[in-house]
Amino acid sequence: MPITDLFWACPVCGARDALEEHAQGQGKGARCRGCGSRFRRVHGALIQVTRPDGTTDTAPAARWLDTLPPLAGLLNDSPIREARATLRTAASERVIRQSGRYLNRIEIFGDPVPGTLRLLPDTVSFNPDDADTHPVAWPFDQLTAIQPSSHTLQLKARARPVASLRFQTDSVRLWEELLMLAVSDFYRDTGRGEVVEFQPRISVR
Repeated sequence: MPITDLFWACPVCGARDALEEHAQGQGKGARCRGCGSRFRRVHGALIQVTRPDGTTDTAPAARWLDTLPPLAGLLNDSPIREARATLRTAASERVIRQSGRYLNRIEIFGDPVPGTLRLLPDTVSFNPDDADTHPVAWPFDQLTAIQPSSHTLQLKARARPVASLRFQTDSVRLWEELLMLAVSDFYRDTGRGEVVEFQPRISVR
């Protein structure tokens, strides 16, 4: 997962939405527009930060994530979040076999549709740029799974195909975390219980 998708804020100064892609040697890293700190992957899950004063620190991605500011306060905003994204919807499935043995099925997605994604306290919606294309909404009580990947966020609702969302500038992990928080609050407030799992299916206790 790219560093700009992994971190929704700068682990050094805490500035939100401040990381941008930045060339780091032969690869891509990230730079904070706020404090100027630079980030790059070094080995496996290790990420190195170089601060403006030249000092460096290397730690696993999980440790950097622990330093990010909490997201719960954003749930009080209305809408909670908006972002530019492209939507692809699963149009069919393909069976994967090896030597005649069934292994799995994978979704075949349709063409990308650009638009704006909005997160509200009880639903997430997508408004296409093309006025002739119908908006799409996923009420929280119909969502059955929230599945992130390295570049996209996938949503599954009852009796509906899988939706795959790719963000233009926002962090995939930010949207995953915000959506899980919002869905958890919705389940709790409507008496549905505490969510304990979001993939492969949303489960409560």
